[in-house]
Amino acid sequence: MSTRVLTISVLLALAAGACNMSTVKTTYLRTEYLTDPMGIDDRQPRLSWVLDADARGVRQTAYHVLVGSSEALLRQDTGDLWDSGKVESDQMAQVVYAGKPLAAEQDVFWKVRVWTQDSQVSPWSPVARWRMGPLTLADWRAKWISLPGPAPAAKGLPARPSPMFRKEFQIGKPIRRAVVTATSLGMYELRINGRRVGDHLLAPEWTNYHKRVEYQTYDVTDQLKTGANAVGAMLGDGWYAGRLGISHIVKDGPLRGHYGTRLALLMQMRVYYADGSSELIVTDDTWKVTDDGPIRKACILDGEIYDSRKELNGWDTAGYDDSSWRPAELTGEVKAELVGQPNEPIKVTEELRPIAITEPKPGVYVIDFGQVLSGWCRIKVGAPAGTTMTLRHAEVLQADGMIYRDNLRMGPLGGELGARQEDQFVLNGSGEQTFEPRFTYHGFRYVEVTGLPTRPPKDFILARVFHSAPPMAGSFECSSPLLNQLMKNIVWTHRDNMHSVPTDCPQRDE
Repeated sequence: MSTRVLTISVLLALAAGACNMSTVKTTYLRTEYLTDPMGIDDRQPRLSWVLDADARGVRQTAYHVLVGSSEALLRQDTGDLWDSGKVESDQMAQVVYAGKPLAAEQDVFWKVRVWTQDSQVSPWSPVARWRMGPLTLADWRAKWISLPGPAPAAKGLPARPSPMFRKEFQIGKPIRRAVVTATSLGMYELRINGRRVGDHLLAPEWTNYHKRVEYQTYDVTDQLKTGANAVGAMLGDGWYAGRLGISHIVKDGPLRGHYGTRLALLMQMRVYYADGSSELIVTDDTWKVTDDGPIRKACILDGEIYDSRKELNGWDTAGYDDSSWRPAELTGEVKAELVGQPNEPIKVTEELRPIAITEPKPGVYVIDFGQVLSGWCRIKVGAPAGTTMTLRHAEVLQADGMIYRDNLRMGPLGGELGARQEDQFVLNGSGEQTFEPRFTYHGFRYVEVTGLPTRPPKDFILARVFHSAPPMAGSFECSSPLLNQLMKNIVWTHRDNMHSVPTDCPQRDE
């Protein structure tokens, strides 16, 4: 009996020793729930981390946070902005910053270490960072700009071409860093020197634009060059001015323009030079604008029409002749509060290729992607100038192999006031061209393509899946194929219905 007790005691002691010697570290550092975010507008942001140990039952009993104005200081274990000291607490989420006041456009660095119930101290975490955004209206030196002329009335507002803005500027000395903060009334795509800025889609995201408009912040250091530079932007109606729900069933309810009808752009770029100086490039009335570009219509519910014959090649690069463009007009003060985007952006997370292409009627090609998704299609085709390709999107097929759209209220029951989910691409005859929309999205598995002079190859099209893109927190897999498929369905359904706000379906108009 005594031998058995001794053996158990030895095993317990060994287990305790193993726990004491376990590897403990802090990972997944987040500021306001985001990893290394840019554009934080909370003066006391909340910090979070995860305790990672290779043994079970390890608990945090204390933490120590260092926050510094540079990464170099933190590497010397100096927190010149905040040194929390050892805090007896198991809190790992939403630890409120309690250091020196933070300024607009300030870069902040932090790290953390923890103690466990066995008094084991973790090493310092890798350094994380965040950047403050504008905190007050005075921090915005940019002005809202738009097409010249009065704002159109919401009643009877038609779908319209997307305005395009541009501005050239000079960089006269070596650059250390450049950061852009931008937003719009409507949706925007920002471009610098011929390249798209960031990978956000459908920005800014949906808010009550009467009260709040979210701004986004991007590091654009690698897009600038010494000498002449150009910045440009395209706008779309989006949730701000496009069709929204089924408001037309309400008496005198507008079909478009729920929050406003005048699309506008706001952007400021801080350029930091190697000599320690900086300057701002901002939207103002020195910018130029045109609405005679290739996006002839862009609506979330109805889709996008792109006429490549009207492409303005080089419009977002220095040296482009914009003499026919008009001066942008200052829109005046926008009353809504400007806030930093608090959530992960909408991004492309996957691309799907067709599993089948059928031709249920002559010249009508139906593409099956094998999965209901939210996003749009990218196509590569070549055809004579003026050829118009039409892509119609649907979730199911009819018995004859054609797409079914009655549930979108596009059939006999809904007339033309449903969600069209229809994109058109007009070719310019320059050879193989690539097209994908910018200011719409669809819910679909099947795409009906018409307008092609010949049967397309299978690789002419792919589906780009996008949605709000927080990191996956976990996964599930078991021996049951049925349960695994159920889990897959849950994940796809959740993702397909997260585009800045939860929706009940990504393809209908309510």
